Amino acid sequence: FYFSTRKLFHQRKQFISILVLTGIVFFLVYAFQGNTARERINKPVLKKLSFEGEIKREFISFDSTRATIIVWFHPECELCRYQIDVINRDINRLYDVWLLFLTDDKRFFSKKYNMKWTGLLESSYVRFGIIEKSKFVDEFGSVLTPSLFFINHRGILKEKLYGEVKFEKIITLIEKYLVPEQKKSGFN
Repeated sequence: FYFSTRKLFHQRKQFISILVLTGIVFFLVYAFQGNTARERINKPVLKKLSFEGEIKREFISFDSTRATIIVWFHPECELCRYQIDVINRDINRLYDVWLLFLTDDKRFFSKKYNMKWTGLLESSYVRFGIIEKSKFVDEFGSVLTPSLFFINHRGILKEKLYGEVKFEKIITLIEKYLVPEQKKSGFN
């Protein structure tokens, strides 16, 4: 009886030690991750984002006039194309919101992937662009595709969504991050 109790006590002590050590490791990994995506929520992103447009280098300035949705995608990703098709179908329901579709595929404009998204191409609030993956990761901390980043009118990242996002969820988040003047004037 004495031997088995002592052995049980020793096993329990080892288990607790392993559990505490695992907890410390997880805490250190979490605490020292650096500039991760979780730290970017509710913090300003770039005042100005530059990217390669179809014709020239373009810039989007985050200002007080509208919210911005950045869609990170790859043109050969089936789920990305589906997500863009969903937004394209209901583009007329989006009002006064910047939509910026970014990819790291340097052949995007030459392959004319975007030609079927006529609703998006006709909107004055939509831009397609190419940006280096490392630059995108530095700013947003993720390269999962598709990803949607909701930035309010003050240039602050408020929400990140990964994978397929229902259009009603997009509408809800846009309404949430519109500036007060836009809410008064209406939302399509």
